[in-house]
Amino acid sequence: MEKNSHHMGIVLAIIGLLVGGVVGYAMNGGNDSATETSDAVAAVNSDAATTRVALNNALREHVSASAAALRGAATSSPDTSALLDTVDANSIEVAGLIGSVYGDEAEATFLESWRGHIGFFVDYLNGKLAGDEAAQQQALDDLAGYAQAAGAFFESANPEYLPADAVAGMIAMHRNQVIAVIDAYAAGDIAKSYELEITAIDHMNKMADTIADAIYKQAADKE
Repeated sequence: MEKNSHHMGIVLAIIGLLVGGVVGYAMNGGNDSATETSDAVAAVNSDAATTRVALNNALREHVSASAAALRGAATSSPDTSALLDTVDANSIEVAGLIGSVYGDEAEATFLESWRGHIGFFVDYLNGKLAGDEAAQQQALDDLAGYAQAAGAFFESANPEYLPADAVAGMIAMHRNQVIAVIDAYAAGDIAKSYELEITAIDHMNKMADTIADAIYKQAADKE
């Protein structure tokens, strides 16, 4: 975990330097300006920007990897096991980002709950394919419970900037978007399922930005 986090930090720092250089060049109209470029690098390569980029990448991958795994499961693809491994590797990455801020215990708690909510989506898919409305409703109820639990988790970690209701609302929207992807795929509308997946990925950007900003504000309050 520490090695992967360190590697990610190096990659993000390089990206920050590259993007910062481009921003500085654009701001200066192509002329050299050490001050402007330095300021741009500092802004892009700040802790807040690094956290935002890392969360955006990880949460976007969560949606795309999960959607691929759900499609694999729906078609009994031989790649399903590998796809689920990718989803779990991503879950560990997301939990690691949370743990890097709030500690090992929070990381473990988050990971267990996060893995659980992925399982609830699988339960819904299986119920959908079997035409089992009771199983589908149970999965939806479980996902609603997860949203409340996740809201409570983040409010406990960051009560000032991540209130439970706000977090639960974002996760409920995420749930509805992924369920819509499953429903479209189960109905045979493959094109629509991919369109809805893109919508869900875009929503994850907003969720990542909200969490990253809250983490940075909380850290700034402690300085």
